[in-house]
Amino acid sequence: MFVRLSSIVLGLIALVLTASARPSDHTAPPTKTFGADVPLSWMRLQLHLTRTTPGISSIGHSRLYAITAVALYEAVVPGMSGYQSLGKQLNGMPELPNPRPGVTLHWPASANAALAAVFRALYPNTPAANRQAIDSLEMAHEQGFRQIASADEISRSAAFGRSIATAVVDWAKSDGSNDAKAYTPPVGRGLWEPTPPAYGKAVEPNWGNNRPFVAANAYVDPGPPFPFSTDSSSPFYAATKEIYEVSLTRTPEQTAIADFWNDLPDEKNYTSNGHWVSILTQVLTQEKSSLAQAAEAYAKMSIAFSDACVSSWKSKYKYNVVRPVTAVRQILGYADWLPHIPTPAHPEYSAAHATLSAAAATALSDVFGENYAFTDHSYEHLGMRPRLYASFLDAAREAAVSRVYGGIHYRFSGEAGLKQGQAVAQNVLALRFRK
Repeated sequence: MFVRLSSIVLGLIALVLTASARPSDHTAPPTKTFGADVPLSWMRLQLHLTRTTPGISSIGHSRLYAITAVALYEAVVPGMSGYQSLGKQLNGMPELPNPRPGVTLHWPASANAALAAVFRALYPNTPAANRQAIDSLEMAHEQGFRQIASADEISRSAAFGRSIATAVVDWAKSDGSNDAKAYTPPVGRGLWEPTPPAYGKAVEPNWGNNRPFVAANAYVDPGPPFPFSTDSSSPFYAATKEIYEVSLTRTPEQTAIADFWNDLPDEKNYTSNGHWVSILTQVLTQEKSSLAQAAEAYAKMSIAFSDACVSSWKSKYKYNVVRPVTAVRQILGYADWLPHIPTPAHPEYSAAHATLSAAAATALSDVFGENYAFTDHSYEHLGMRPRLYASFLDAAREAAVSRVYGGIHYRFSGEAGLKQGQAVAQNVLALRFRK
């Protein structure tokens, strides 16, 4: 493992215990008066859990991040003046628990208990060391709360947070994500088939049928792709030829972009969704954001990229477009050609990374502004240099084109994904977060 788990936990606990304490006047200070150290520490731990918990597909992580973010938001929104619950707004979600009238709650304690409970529910098969990390982080936060809130207030707040976690997780169980229906890919000219070198089975072929968080996102169709053609004058042939030619002329900068957004799920890399969680966590840390802003930002972004993944997967298995590695071999005749990064085991169109990145970027632009510049340090631990972006959408566009440089997506798939993801995010932003 590239980082010892003990060092991760110790680092998170140190952050918790050194966080600046705020005196309590026992009048239920609003959520915005607290710092974001509770969700930041939990999200850093979740990034580790997604890399080290077996049995979860890379696309499945999008759902877990979104469930976590909704629980966080609901655990603290009663203390956010001008905001309201997403209960009965999200697709099929019932009205969620409310605090008892007249009682004071410590919102960081509510968030802490909610996140700990959600993690235990979402990662039941995580290794024992990870389960211990969840326990340790929850207790470390509780120890810090005792300096600024009464025992009764902490207990009440934790109970409320756990009630939110239970309600959100119970609602999520019926979203269709456990659909294990057998799938046989269609066979035909220009249709997807397992790709070299692993020739793996299709990943999550039923994911596109999952219930989205927002009903309007049941399916945002990007429109049909270029039709498959072996005619050298056709758009499809040109797109295939571009992939091959880029592999011969790729510059060091293009290679760096392909590697930076590879996000191959393993113990060293984040998934594509996790990469955006890493970006937001960095931004919130740099901005010294409040608990309220963190809850809003994680919720908007995670709901958006989760629904974008559902929409992209619907497109993939609707259109079943052949991947570039197959087309280059069959159409151009380069029988041994392989892309720079491994081709994931699912159909081509639309490009998932472009779709979810555009959705995440659109949601974050709503929170921080369309021209928010930032530096992404996500892969410094692998020796990759940080990358500077003029905006979140600037980063999303780079994520999309990275798949062309990596040889695993046609350019038209990424362009369609960017539009699809932005449309999905606009439906998320239409939710009434504010009263």
